[in-house]
Parts: sequence; structure tokens; C-alpha cells
Amino acid sequence: MTSQSLLWLIELSLCAFYAGGVTIGWLEMARFASLRPASYVDWHQHMDSVFRRVAPITGLPWLLSEVLLIAAYADRRPEVYYLIGALVATILFIGMTGRWMVPMNRDIEGWSLDDVPPRWAQFMARWRSLHGIRGLLAWLAFGLSLLALLQSVS
Repeated sequence: MTSQSLLWLIELSLCAFYAGGVTIGWLEMARFASLRPASYVDWHQHMDSVFRRVAPITGLPWLLSEVLLIAAYADRRPEVYYLIGALVATILFIGMTGRWMVPMNRDIEGWSLDDVPPRWAQFMARWRSLHGIRGLLAWLAFGLSLLALLQSVS
């Protein structure tokens, strides 16, 4: 396997991982809308503890693979443009996560299963909207990376 093949494997795998993960979380919100708030809080607190361990060890390789692919394809058009677009979408995804999602997740982490705050519905509507935007960004990064790869082999 060449180094470029390895970069493509890392890039597309991590794009798909994040796009799929965010999509699953977003779809789960629809399911939890019909349950008691405590059921969602219990699920979210568990999932967020997993996310906090996984995100740092997957986010950096995701960014790095995009930067290295941009360097490798710097003289190839339109591949480099697709990869720059993917990098921008990834940076926006990670930026939204740090700016809005992490603080909201910390709030949920502090909620008691027996005493969910009265602002629950408004809070979760905002969380779901932001999560949906992040999902679109992750899918955009995946799609642009895939287009770059397909263009590079044609």
C-alpha cells in the first residue's frame, strides 16, 4: 500500500465515521422525543463519555490526512479544490463541536436523571439543530473527499 493510499483510507474512513456517527445521534433524537427526558439523559451521558475518549484520537488524524492529501495533490486540479473544501467542512465541523456541542454536552452531563431541567425541550431542539448542521458538514467533507479520490483515479 502506498502512502497516498493509506492517506485516502484514513481520510475516507474518518469522514465516514464522523458522518455516520453524527447521523445516528441525530436520528436517535427523533426516537427519544417520545420518551421521558431522563431516558435521553441517561443515553446521552453514556454516549458522550465514549465520544470524549474517541474524538481526540480520531479528529487529529482526520485533519492531518486532509492536509497531507492537499500537499500531495497541490498541482492537481480539481482534486486539490475538492480536498480544500473537505478541509474547510472538517474545520467547521470541529469548530462547531468545540464552540457549541461540547459546552452543551457538559450541561447534559450535569443533569440528574431524577430532575431534568424545565428548559429540556428548547435545549434539545437547539442541540438537534446544531447536530444536524454538523452532520451535513461531515457528509460534505466525505463527499468532497470521495470526489477528489474518484477524480484522481480517472
